[in-house]
Amino acid sequence: MNVLPAALAWLFCFSVSVLFWEDIGQSVEMPDVPSGRYHCLSYAPFRDGQVPYDPALFIPRWQIEEDLFQLAPLTECVRTYAATQGLDAVVDVAEKQGLRVILGIWLGADKEANAKQIAATLAVARPEVVESIVVGNEVLLRKELSADQLIDYLKQVRAGTSLPITYADVWDFWLKNPRVADHVDFLTIHILPYWEDEPVSVTQALAHVQNILQKMQDAFPGRQILVGETGWPSAGRSRRGAVPGVVEQARFIREFIDFANQQAIPYNLIEAFDQPWKRLQEGTVGAHWGLFNSKRQVKFPLTGPVTTLPQWPVPVALGGLFSFVFLAGSRRRPLAFWRLASLSMTGFLGGGLAFSRWQQVADASQNATDWALGQAGLGLLLIAGVMVAAILAGASGTWLTATPWNMATLRRFLLQRSWPRGVEKRGFYPGILQAATLFSAAVTALSLVMDGRYRDFPSALYLLPALLLWVRWLVLGIQTQGWMEACLGILLIGCAMAGTWIEWPVAREAMVWHGVLVLLALPIVPYRLLRSTTASRPRINPAAAQDTL
Repeated sequence: MNVLPAALAWLFCFSVSVLFWEDIGQSVEMPDVPSGRYHCLSYAPFRDGQVPYDPALFIPRWQIEEDLFQLAPLTECVRTYAATQGLDAVVDVAEKQGLRVILGIWLGADKEANAKQIAATLAVARPEVVESIVVGNEVLLRKELSADQLIDYLKQVRAGTSLPITYADVWDFWLKNPRVADHVDFLTIHILPYWEDEPVSVTQALAHVQNILQKMQDAFPGRQILVGETGWPSAGRSRRGAVPGVVEQARFIREFIDFANQQAIPYNLIEAFDQPWKRLQEGTVGAHWGLFNSKRQVKFPLTGPVTTLPQWPVPVALGGLFSFVFLAGSRRRPLAFWRLASLSMTGFLGGGLAFSRWQQVADASQNATDWALGQAGLGLLLIAGVMVAAILAGASGTWLTATPWNMATLRRFLLQRSWPRGVEKRGFYPGILQAATLFSAAVTALSLVMDGRYRDFPSALYLLPALLLWVRWLVLGIQTQGWMEACLGILLIGCAMAGTWIEWPVAREAMVWHGVLVLLALPIVPYRLLRSTTASRPRINPAAAQDTL
């Protein structure tokens, strides 16, 4: 290999990678919050491994003390959602930190549990610390209580305290149950633009909040309204134009606070700290609404620019390393410049995809099993990248040149537990890799179409395997034929079309995912048509092919 062309190819791809990732990681200017303080923050103390529905869980007092000590310089009050499992200590600790408390009572369908929640809350509802009591949170939305049952609980709490009481729910459930307003001192409404049935982009989110507030004031004239929950997620899947991210979260929070301060609107942001347990119910996005991450590290400042991806040099460095290894591995072979450039670009692409996938797995993993499966997927991604590089480098070997067993052959092997006659054994492992990729992609694609509200788009995981299918077909002339592959390919294209119709036109993340599905499907769908074309094309010997390049 000529060192100079290889170095030029590496430098060119490195420059492209730097420009790409630096653009993603640029700093964004946005309105400042000069006071550096929030009006109120939702506070739940649960950390990794702690879930509120664990009946044996008891939050130690020191944990609450650590959290409120950290929050006290940044907010005037905290809103809680229950007073059991050790959360009754919040009132006492908040008083020592100079914080006010909006005290929550968690209500559900269990009458006995509701009675315990009410008793625990009233026992610590001291007027010198507690501003008000929230009797139930989104219980109408969850359909665990009727409006009449909720009103009965409101009357019960009213009889047990002199503090103002309220009920908290998504704004449209107040409009559906207006008579609940007659039994509260003020309305606590939740406005979450990301979670709307018609998701709202961050650029339109503040205008959406303003419109909802005006609608609520028109529906309940003269009534005091507390924005009980509003915020934006910092990670997770996009919902049409609503894109999670740290910059998007910072922009919404800062713009909303500026608006609320100007209009003297009381508000509570959701939430102080990320809640890992919410992944079980709401996916990745549910666990990333905090202004601090689960390790209690602040995500963004309230003044100055915010950086989209401060660690952007990492994928560049990874890509540079992979690219160097791929080029070094082909040093004994004279390669055309386009192959050197393709090798180098594969390395930088693999580094970027590996970084993106690692980040997605870290955000989405709910337990050790999820983490292990995520890392297994990352391993398959890297194997696909190495195979693409080896083919582009003209390497020969049984692993690379073997025609993969199709899924019908694999099925026959699993049923008979013996090597099928007339089938070369060396295609077994490529067949396993290909079958696992196509089957898992089909299951994921179908899940996203049927119930994708809380599921992420794993585009980074499947892009290199899709590229591998194309490279093996176009460079080596290898085409796997089988009716199972064709069915999966048709399913992938169908899911891509259905998903595009659901997410169109502004969900860029979804469009990338659907494009990856099409890339996976095209080499395998028209297998009968492609069989005639690939059969007539002479198979290229990788070792000999480079002599003509």
